[in-house]
Amino acid sequence: MNRQLFAKQYGSLFLFLSAFCWSICGVLVKSSDWNAFSIAIFRGVITLVMYTFFLKRYRFHLNRTKCMVAVCYFLQSTLFLLANKYTTAGSATTLQNTSPIHILVFNALLLKKKPSRLELATCGFLLVGICLTLMGGKGNTGTSGDLLALCSGVFYAAVYFFSGLSDADTVESLILGNIPFLFLLPVMFLDPAVRSASFTGWLIPLTCGLVSGAIAWLFFSIGIRCTSPLHASFITMSEPVMSPVWTFLFLRERMSGAAVMGCAIVIVTLIVSNSLRAKRTAAP
Repeated sequence: MNRQLFAKQYGSLFLFLSAFCWSICGVLVKSSDWNAFSIAIFRGVITLVMYTFFLKRYRFHLNRTKCMVAVCYFLQSTLFLLANKYTTAGSATTLQNTSPIHILVFNALLLKKKPSRLELATCGFLLVGICLTLMGGKGNTGTSGDLLALCSGVFYAAVYFFSGLSDADTVESLILGNIPFLFLLPVMFLDPAVRSASFTGWLIPLTCGLVSGAIAWLFFSIGIRCTSPLHASFITMSEPVMSPVWTFLFLRERMSGAAVMGCAIVIVTLIVSNSLRAKRTAAP
């Protein structure tokens, strides 16, 4: 098999696995009595401990790009967990995965790369889907969660964009981005649910930290090395398809009609856009 073709398939597989791990985050967050910020702190500490243990001989060479990825990862991780507490898992993951819009903006502003007609059309349909999802929010708290998810999408896109630059190293950035959670650990114990948690109460955040934190981002760090940022964001669009399925099956969480329609428009738009892009790339 051609080495370049193998690299693309290899990267796509690991990106899909990272999306699968991220997709269970919503059901875990909603199943826990801990507040979202406590879960974010604990997940960050678990990820930091695992990465530090397995990569203790890793040599760090920090630069501006790696620090940018670290900051964006920290903000995205925290905002997304907060969003999952205040809106449906389907809305949170779908709105976060509008990241291709922001990647196009980054490409235009930072790399002076003009968007194509297909990319502009994709952004237009995505905006329609976003508006419908926001209209279908679950009251004031749902709208707050949707806005948090949108903000998370900006930093999510930045993680993809800066991780695709030549001087980036996602592993270094993930370790650096989780260090602030270690200093925030005392804040976690201010949460009454943490102090009174049973074994099961600790098990759910631990699973969240291991699966949707350490393992998911390890898969991402492997996959992003041989996949373009925009294509990688399309592959991980499988997350908003899977996430509401888990919350419906395990928690019977339902979305409003407008939110379902909005999410469907976002997902279908990205699938169609990705398919058309693939055909154009394959054309001689």
